Amino acid sequence: MVAYGYSSYRVHPTQPVVFTRANERTTAPEPVGGRLKVASFNVLNYFNGDGIGGGFPTSRGASTPEEFVRQRTKIISAILALDADVVGLMEIENDGHDSTSAIADLVNGLNDVAGPGTYAYIDPIAGEEGIGTDEIAVGFIYKTATVTPVGAAAILDSSVDPTFNDDKNRPALAQTFEENGTGERFTAV
Repeated sequence: MVAYGYSSYRVHPTQPVVFTRANERTTAPEPVGGRLKVASFNVLNYFNGDGIGGGFPTSRGASTPEEFVRQRTKIISAILALDADVVGLMEIENDGHDSTSAIADLVNGLNDVAGPGTYAYIDPIAGEEGIGTDEIAVGFIYKTATVTPVGAAAILDSSVDPTFNDDKNRPALAQTFEENGTGERFTAV
């Protein structure tokens, strides 16, 4: 039966509905070849308070230190399971890149599990507060054993292209990496 209400048409089954799956999920993605993995990961407003154990609740992230530890543990586990050589992060706190920043905290947590120096992060604007004016930003983390950043990172915002509307978009971050074993290069944005 079709009905109209609340400004929309709706289908109301008059008998039990039977679904037939036509595209079962695989247990893992099919191999695509290559030597490196590049991934993206939304860290869901990863705000680490003041970076030294206090500063909760945060404006967008965890409300309590306990909630932050729960969020951090899940994110670290998920990123490690990706086993990617480069990970583009979304929704990381835009609080710079010093030792108490959110991105430094995340990398420290990854290295606590994976081993010291396993991961590092890109600091695109040394000495600056953050990327753009929003409370969250994008970032890159990478495995130091497999890739090395080449040159400085680039930020796409209205200072580079006036048609890029910083009021409606977060600045984009680009970084060139070199595969340590081959010297081949790629740029991730």
